[in-house]
Amino acid sequence: MIGSHDPVFQRRGHSTAIPDALMAWCRGTAWPAWTPAATSDGMGLYAGHGFVER
Repeated sequence: MIGSHDPVFQRRGHSTAIPDALMAWCRGTAWPAWTPAATSDGMGLYAGHGFVER
């Protein structure tokens, strides 16, 4: 995500709000799947949303 490595932009909830909004949109439109691409630093964020590494 843009700015995710800059401490000024960390711990504000943006990295949680964006996937939450995308997943809500996918559910609301019956979008079949969403596969995020994450760095090793970001894997925990997506794992917390129920995503698993394949």
